[in-house]
Amino acid sequence: MIKLSQKMFSTTEIFESCLTGIDDQNLQNLYRTQFNNLDSECDRYHLLAQNEQLFQYPPNNEKKDTAALGSITKSQLINLYKQYFSVIGKPARKYYDQIKISAPQNICPYCRIGEVTTIDHYLPKAKFPLFSIYHNNLVPACKDCQFEKKTGYANTHTSQTLHPYYDRAEYFSTTWLFADVIGNTWPYVQFRATPAANLSEPIKRRIESHFVAYKLADRYRIQSGVALAELFFILKPMRGNSGLIRDNLKSNAAAMRDAQINSWRAALYEGLGDSDWYCRVGCALPPV
Repeated sequence: MIKLSQKMFSTTEIFESCLTGIDDQNLQNLYRTQFNNLDSECDRYHLLAQNEQLFQYPPNNEKKDTAALGSITKSQLINLYKQYFSVIGKPARKYYDQIKISAPQNICPYCRIGEVTTIDHYLPKAKFPLFSIYHNNLVPACKDCQFEKKTGYANTHTSQTLHPYYDRAEYFSTTWLFADVIGNTWPYVQFRATPAANLSEPIKRRIESHFVAYKLADRYRIQSGVALAELFFILKPMRGNSGLIRDNLKSNAAAMRDAQINSWRAALYEGLGDSDWYCRVGCALPPV
């Protein structure tokens, strides 16, 4: 939904910063023995992500006490993040904070409605512990998006959700979010992801997968309730002139598309403007 710039960090500096926060010298040494292998896996992640192939990276479905990198266990890899990267007061926390504040306007790049309150692992650390502190796997996100995804991951190309750091411009610069208005006693709005016909089929399917994975249809519909209540009052002076209401909605939608091409509010205004029922009748129905 929102394209983010990749962070100008290195795997080495974050790794060393995490190790600085470890008091146990033996544990430090254990991690250090496997750094080159860890670094190589992060390079592999980078290459796969550049080519939209992260689904090919195999998940680790073993128990937490199982060795995952040399003699380092799965839980020890996860603890690099939980105990030495994200904890306030640890040296590596500065990287956590920089990633967290990197989203424009502090808005979640997955949904573009939630406030960034956490960091999400694009490939979940429970299944891909090698990337628990890899900066290109760490995305500033809202709690709702993190909750919806949980430990889910894609096992096919087209089921991959959008990666804010890696995916091409087509995913973020073409219009694919729309809203349909269903006339009733109160306007009911259904949001849909309908990618442009000129996009390739894999791009279309990935956009749709992202829309479904984060339950954006329901979340945008809930948001639209407040906007519809506001429009009841905003459009009050124009009632009785459906053409004027339509033009007002469409011009505002166009401006919102310019600001953010797949804005849910732009899609809502556009859909309302396309609805003859709303412009004539629905706009005058009081909020419920």
